[in-house]
Amino acid sequence: MKDGVDGLITPMKIEGIVEGLQKLLDNPTLREELIKNTTSMDYGNENEVQKVYSLINA
Repeated sequence: MKDGVDGLITPMKIEGIVEGLQKLLDNPTLREELIKNTTSMDYGNENEVQKVYSLINA
C-alpha cells in the first residue's frame, strides 16, 4: 500500500485512525482518488500463490 495512493497509513492509535478518517471526510478529491486507484485491484492472494508455485516448479 502506498500512503495517499491506494490507502492511508496512520499510526495504530485511536488518534491516528481518527485523523485518517477526518482526512477522508474533509478531502473528497483524495477520497475519489483512493476509490479510483483501488477499484481495479485484485486483493486476493491467488496471484501470489501462483508465483510461489512457479518458483517451486522452476
